[in-house]
Amino acid sequence: MATPSPCAGTGGARKSIPANYGKKVIVIRGLAGSGKSRRAIALAEAGAVVFSADTFFMKDGVYVFNAGQLNEAHSACRNAAWEAMRNGALCVVIDNTNATNLDMRPYVAYAQALGYEVEFVEPDTPWKYDVDECALRNTHNVPKDTIQAMRGRWVENPTIETILACPRPGWPAGAAVYDETEERCAQYQAESQE
Repeated sequence: MATPSPCAGTGGARKSIPANYGKKVIVIRGLAGSGKSRRAIALAEAGAVVFSADTFFMKDGVYVFNAGQLNEAHSACRNAAWEAMRNGALCVVIDNTNATNLDMRPYVAYAQALGYEVEFVEPDTPWKYDVDECALRNTHNVPKDTIQAMRGRWVENPTIETILACPRPGWPAGAAVYDETEERCAQYQAESQE
């Protein structure tokens, strides 16, 4: 018997999968304005749980960005995704820029520790790497120079192996995320062996 799932394929195009289908984390990657959140919305409508740092900035249905809270927003996103995976959510979608290996590392490490398959998905829009077009299309008024900086950090063709091999960063906020990820996964592994 088939089980409904938004994670049957990239973009959630198929609605049913074999009953023995496993859990999946879909890491959506894209510049601001590239169409990544549209993919996430389609997956959510099909039943996936979607996590985005942008959610942190939603106040009474209005997006109110505060650059000083960006680390807190990403921390909230990581924590919520971790809890969903620990609670066995079938399909977890990460809807952030995910430009670098370090950006994706917590989600990939959590997925590996908790037995999830990982899939990397990018928008299929023809403008996904066009900084000018993304600047015009993004709904959060992200400036063109910020989108250009995202593009400059962009890692092509990430793999689980390259992401997990990413070195611990030297800057404090990045090192804290790296260490938190390691601790969380090690703690889970210790608990699961008890």
